[in-house]
Amino acid sequence: RANVRIGRIPLDGHLFTPKPLLTLAITYFGNDIEREKDLMRVFTDTLLPAMKNHHVNVNYQEHIVSPTIDQITAYFHSMNERRCQFVLCVMSGRSEEDLKQLKADIKDCGTIKYGIMTQCALLSKIANNRSLTGYCENLIRKINFKNSGINTKVNLNQA
Repeated sequence: RANVRIGRIPLDGHLFTPKPLLTLAITYFGNDIEREKDLMRVFTDTLLPAMKNHHVNVNYQEHIVSPTIDQITAYFHSMNERRCQFVLCVMSGRSEEDLKQLKADIKDCGTIKYGIMTQCALLSKIANNRSLTGYCENLIRKINFKNSGINTKVNLNQA
């Protein structure tokens, strides 16, 4: 049950009905993993305990994919063969236009062509986020919702 506070619904560290993810891939889509690997580690070291705290049980793998359409297609084909349930796509690009195209390619290929649920995150937002835990909690809500979990149940008699 959730309480509505000034138009917000704080989850207080849990989801109403968390849905387990049997196979999650946390995938870096970019060309400079050597420069960005420490940031990716900080991100996964924040995200995974937050998922556990929210009772989203997950088995995961980490991958690196070059952001070309051929590599993206080959990657999602491989994930489909492995019966991957969900891919968290951490995107890195040089420009807004590059990131926009990368997201479109991921959604077209992963979600539409292969039917794999995806959630995109920008590495730049992870790097510049003052509350990485809060950012990760928002991602967990999106992932849980896309996975048919229920994030909140508001008692309208108390709202």
